[in-house]
Amino acid sequence: MNPKGHTPVDLETADPASSRRSLIGAVGAAGAALAVGALVASRPASAATFTPSDADRDRLNVLMRFELTATDLYRASIDTGLDDVAAKFAATLAANHSAYAQAIAGIAGLSAELRSSALFDRFEADFTTGDDATWATAGHELETTFVATHTEAIGQFEAIEPVNLVASIVAVEARQAMVLADIAQLGTGTDILNASDAKPLELALSEADAEVAGAA
Repeated sequence: MNPKGHTPVDLETADPASSRRSLIGAVGAAGAALAVGALVASRPASAATFTPSDADRDRLNVLMRFELTATDLYRASIDTGLDDVAAKFAATLAANHSAYAQAIAGIAGLSAELRSSALFDRFEADFTTGDDATWATAGHELETTFVATHTEAIGQFEAIEPVNLVASIVAVEARQAMVLADIAQLGTGTDILNASDAKPLELALSEADAEVAGAA
């Protein structure tokens, strides 16, 4: 399902560079605003079963740390020698993930400060090589892992508010993965776009060991 107001983008049309630029523009326009828009739109007059439970807040805390980790990974990649299109997209992705972290923190009553050091360490080398294909392949793995993780979280939430917000984030992260697959030349088959082999991360604070975001 596509986010309301945005139409599918054909990866096969035009030349690869112009196609990527149009995709990047679509993701950039949708990304940072979508989480905030969902957050505002998802507040009814009565929030009895709408606001996150304590268990929901624990899951949201983990997701927030993952989003901050992605923010730092993309920021770390910007000045490593990526071409202009990839570097611009890295900056867009960093801003998007930062917005998601802030939105998640907002509904959970958290401060968006801590990232997962284990997740950062897992991806840092491939994100900072300066090679477009290596970076985009790692980014695609990260985004599809997030899609799988967030989708699993949606099934575990007890309240509606986190479901609405995280579902809106998943929609954009799936689009981001599509662009990264194109940059990495992974293909556009359903096995790549659906990333059925992506494994979700553990939704436990013990798995999302933390350090201050921006420490890289």
